[in-house]
Amino acid sequence: MNTMLEARTGPRRTIRRIGGIAGALLLALASGGCDSLLEVTDPDIVTPASLQSESGIATVRAGALGDLAIAMNGAASGHGATVGLTLMSGTMSDEYDY
Repeated sequence: MNTMLEARTGPRRTIRRIGGIAGALLLALASGGCDSLLEVTDPDIVTPASLQSESGIATVRAGALGDLAIAMNGAASGHGATVGLTLMSGTMSDEYDY
């Protein structure tokens, strides 16, 4: 009876052991290929030096239009939720009467 039990669990144990060793080798190879895990470059960050060229004009324009839209209409949600000029001037001049 013991030989049948060993025959059933023996190959499975060997496969699990080989899988564990292969996983550990993969992890060692993957971590060994990195220079640093915490230093990454973010291509979305705009530096002041990149805005001084012709390629930075589109970024400056988009930022100016976004600032104008928030000033006119306000920001509806988030930490900087504000009332815009359009809503405030309508409220102050009794344009919005209920």
